[in-house]
Amino acid sequence: MEFALRPLASLCRNTRHRSFYDEMLTGLRVVKGLELPKKALFCPTPNRQGQEAPSGREECIQPSTRTLYEPDVPFEKATFGMGCFWKSESLYGCVKGVLRTTAAYAGGSKKDPTYRSLSAREDEDDESDYTEVVRIEYDPRETSFRELLKLFWPNHDPTREHVSREYMSIIFCHNDAQENEAQRSLKENQKNFSAPIVTKILKLEQYHLAEQHHQKYRLQRQTALYKSLLQSGMKDVTRSHVATRLNGYVSGYGTMAAFNAECNQLGLSSDQIDAVRALIRKGRPR
Repeated sequence: MEFALRPLASLCRNTRHRSFYDEMLTGLRVVKGLELPKKALFCPTPNRQGQEAPSGREECIQPSTRTLYEPDVPFEKATFGMGCFWKSESLYGCVKGVLRTTAAYAGGSKKDPTYRSLSAREDEDDESDYTEVVRIEYDPRETSFRELLKLFWPNHDPTREHVSREYMSIIFCHNDAQENEAQRSLKENQKNFSAPIVTKILKLEQYHLAEQHHQKYRLQRQTALYKSLLQSGMKDVTRSHVATRLNGYVSGYGTMAAFNAECNQLGLSSDQIDAVRALIRKGRPR
């Protein structure tokens, strides 16, 4: 079941107000309809005496007793700025060959950027010059930088000039090969747009992780599912392979067939699998 603030529908497009709603998110929630699996998605909440407060539902998503899968294989990195990192992190989460994604800030010059500093007005002291990015760690045996770029261009507007750097279109390159491939890909994709592409292609220098509540944001909004993952031993949502994959599926990316092919390897419980399948069937606004 998804929790959403109605005013947040255009949240990522409103730089001035997102942090305000972001702070309110845990307190103001509106339930959005969803056909539930047989087992309910809410866990009972203890009251002040330590007893379970009535929730209207008897069961919760049972955690897994298995070890959640963490692949230990060589990987390469890609870093893209393509608007709000909530969307771009979920976009790449369940792509074949993607091992981990992280929301981050890159390309700026100031020390210790925060989300609040990216959202600050130009006349405010804490205004930052960083860009929201998604860092992708991928298995080069399963996918490639070229393949990841095929998702980059059509999933944001690379022709739009942004006043601030927060949401600008940018490819941060980790080596010369990526820079050459990015230049080639830009020229190839220009024919798909009537206006000139303004995407920047730069060497990656400054890079800082975003705050934890921005990591796998759409997965974290699935409160009961996320809680069950924590109870299953997931200690670091930022670096979790399972959280990366599920963040993509619950956001409407990936197919039921793809999830079914990997759900057992991920180490999920049957309840967790049923919950994710219900969300895939429901479909999600991207």
